[in-house]
Amino acid sequence: MKKIFVLIILFQCIIGLPVFSKNKDLISKPRENQHIPSYAKIMNEVDSSAKNKDFRNFFYSFHKKPEEAIPYVKTQNIELYFIDGYKYKKPANYARSSAAQALIREINNAQKTIDFAVFGFSSQPEILKALLKAKKRGVQIRWVVDMTPWNFNFYGGTKYTLKILPNYKTDYETDKETLESYQKKGFKNYNGTLIHDKYFIFDKKVVWTGSTNISSSGTGGYNTNISAVIKSPKIAELYTLDFEKMFVQGLFHKNKPVLSQKGILLEDNSVVDVFFSPNSKILYDGILPIINSAKQYIYVPIFYLTNQKIYDALYESKIKGVDIRIILDAHSATTQHSKVKEIRELGIPIKVENWGGKMHMKSLISDDTYIILGSCNFTNTGINKNDENLIIIRNTELAKGFKTKFLEYWKIIPDNWLYATPKPEGKDSIGSCSDGLDNDHNGLTDKEDPNCSK
Repeated sequence: MKKIFVLIILFQCIIGLPVFSKNKDLISKPRENQHIPSYAKIMNEVDSSAKNKDFRNFFYSFHKKPEEAIPYVKTQNIELYFIDGYKYKKPANYARSSAAQALIREINNAQKTIDFAVFGFSSQPEILKALLKAKKRGVQIRWVVDMTPWNFNFYGGTKYTLKILPNYKTDYETDKETLESYQKKGFKNYNGTLIHDKYFIFDKKVVWTGSTNISSSGTGGYNTNISAVIKSPKIAELYTLDFEKMFVQGLFHKNKPVLSQKGILLEDNSVVDVFFSPNSKILYDGILPIINSAKQYIYVPIFYLTNQKIYDALYESKIKGVDIRIILDAHSATTQHSKVKEIRELGIPIKVENWGGKMHMKSLISDDTYIILGSCNFTNTGINKNDENLIIIRNTELAKGFKTKFLEYWKIIPDNWLYATPKPEGKDSIGSCSDGLDNDHNGLTDKEDPNCSK
């Protein structure tokens, strides 16, 4: 047994992962003397499989070969990568997806700087290893990550990543001040405002962004996501400005100044608009004009869609004869803020996905012309409170490619989910009872959940 243990440690050293630590508390937890209200422990995007697992002890060479970094559709300046959740049986604690491999490729190509803003960092040792290699060869690495008002991150591996990539900033102090302010006013159930971005900037020339979290269900491949690699110094400059507002100036959420730019022309003739919430006019200058200008179709693959003005605009477009279709996440469809019933009563076709993983995109495609993508859910919180990024791309080739992907999803989801809503954890949702995740966030996983034992 001792020999096996020694061989394991040697193997970890060979592949470049850190060895076992005497400190078993590797999961980011709040200090024991802090009182954490029960509502603060619930987060809809928690990488549940990482809760009790040290992602450093993962031997990825024993797993199935990861996908290649081949974009689904691309132009000279932009590559689009899709993670098709229906293909996977469960999350992966390695960089399985093509989007993850594209990210690793860009990390490996970086020569001077890597700046990134993420919601959390968990269960992806190859990505972490690539960052450590970049640091070793002299690349400056800076990052910002979300923290709750109680100074913990919901992703299991974040605390460890903070230790080995210590050049970071968080929004803890800002959220703590807001919590105290809310408490003085008598408000309850404040859970913090999020750094919900998912972007990397390489050498101030290339941006990797989209809806994909750095996690076993994100870059590992289980949730349905879109990621983009954008080669543009101008766009990278805007992302760097947003990053440095947080990292250098310590400005988060409502404290950040307005930052957006429209009409950025790229060499491939793409036209790109870039927005950063919460203070930019993402809704009125970004999302609504695209919906209101549509003549043929609007397709919306989305995690959360609760903003009333977006619903109203979609309905007005439907009245004008525009083909409206929505694919919504099953958990999102069953929350108290869900408006699935109202949408269906308006006659707008909406399918609720029945896969184990989430429909996690925050996207829209219109008229073979426009694509909206990024980290920003179509909610009041995403648009008006969180730190988010959203881009609008005008490019026919990319839009047609995304439309093809959307229609593929639409065909795969059975038509009965046009009229009914599957339970996110249960026999309705394929694989949800054996994926190791608490898909409906009721504290019960797989066979523990009554919906899986019926």
